[in-house]
This record gives sequence, structure tokens and C-alpha cells, in this order.
Amino acid sequence: MKVRIFLLLAVMVLILSACGTFKSELVRYQYVPYNQSELKQTKENVTLEKIDSKTTPEHFYFSAPKRDAYGRAQVDSNGRAIITRGCVRLKGQIWEQFIITNNTNRVLRLGKVSVRLIDPAGNQYYPLTRQDLITATMQVYGISLNEVNTPFNFVKVIDNLTEVLPNMSFTGWLVFYAPTSEMPGVWKIGIYDMPVKTEESGEVKKVAFFEFNTVLKKFVDIYEQSGMFGKSTLVETKEVK
Repeated sequence: MKVRIFLLLAVMVLILSACGTFKSELVRYQYVPYNQSELKQTKENVTLEKIDSKTTPEHFYFSAPKRDAYGRAQVDSNGRAIITRGCVRLKGQIWEQFIITNNTNRVLRLGKVSVRLIDPAGNQYYPLTRQDLITATMQVYGISLNEVNTPFNFVKVIDNLTEVLPNMSFTGWLVFYAPTSEMPGVWKIGIYDMPVKTEESGEVKKVAFFEFNTVLKKFVDIYEQSGMFGKSTLVETKEVK
């Protein structure tokens, strides 16, 4: 008798659930240029162009042994290593891709260029080097240097070792780690003391400042679903400021 009552109650709950309306929320973020005219800037004969970099390139991904919380490699029932798919673009990192074009007759060296990422609250972050990125990836995935070298062979990072030959371009990434990476508002990348005029002797005679602004917007999408097996429909979107 008790079993029958339990089954009846279970069926009633299932029926009520199937007839009810469910609401769910999805948080998403969207980057938009603060000003389209900022995306490509020329000072003297040096041009910096910020290009869309929100889609992660396929060559950023790699395969590596899956490890548990203690760093031990996990295996399947046959004793074979379980392989996971990793990515060099880690949570909390901000990757921005730029094209630097040097239309001068001298080598453009970024050795004394200063770069900062500034969040909406005014916090400043330094760019990461290639070695910083390799170390962070090794720590997150618990893998060796040999296992992570392959994707970084194809990742070009802009840092103080970057040089651009005369009348040529270089495409690379400025990468930052920002704990506030999901903060809505205006984010700025400032590039200071970029050489734009150099004497034959190699002495820098003129430098320039480049600034690129991006607005990060936060949205909450509200979905409604009729019944347990009904189709989920977007009914409202709210921007969180």
C-alpha cells in the first residue's frame, strides 16, 4: 500500500512539473569597441591595428594527459592514459591581437616600450611574456614543458623582445592576467613610448602614445520553458552595469 501511495505521489509530482513553467538565467559578456576609429591608429610612420580576437584560434588547443587534483595521470579501465583537450588561453587572461606596421627605414624595437591594461576601476596590469604563459599553462594542466611547447610554437606574443623590420608588419598578441576580467565598463590598453622616428645612428628621436579602449558589457538572458520537456525560449535580456 505504501509503495502504491509513493508511486502515485511521484506520478503527481511529475505531472505538475511537466505542466509548470520554468525560468532560467544565463550570464554572458560582450566586448564592443569604444570608438571604431581607435581600432587603427598611425603615428608618423608606425601603425597599430587592433583586430578581432574573441574567437580562440584552433592552434591554441592541445592534447594532454588528464590529471586528478593531486597531479596524477588518470587512466581508463584498460590502463591507458585519458587524454584531455587543453587551451593556452586561460581563465582570467585577456588576449588582444595587434598588427604593428613599420613604414620607417629603421628597425622598430619595442625594448623600451611600456604597455599597461587598465580596468574600469583604474587597476593596472602588466603584459605577460611568452614564458609567463607557458608556466601558467603548465601549472593549470599539470603538464611538462615538452607537452605544452607545441601550441606555443605558433603563438606570437608582443613583448619587449619584439622587433619589426623596415616596411614590414608583425602580428602578435598582448596578453594580460586580470582578476577583474569580468568587470563591466571601459577597459584601456595604453602603449607608451613607441618609437616612431629613429636616426641613422639608431637613436630614437620621437616616441608616441597609442590608446585602445574597449567596453565590456554584461548581460543576463532570461529563458522560459513550459513543462519539463518544453522548448526553452528567450523572453528577456537585462544589461548589468
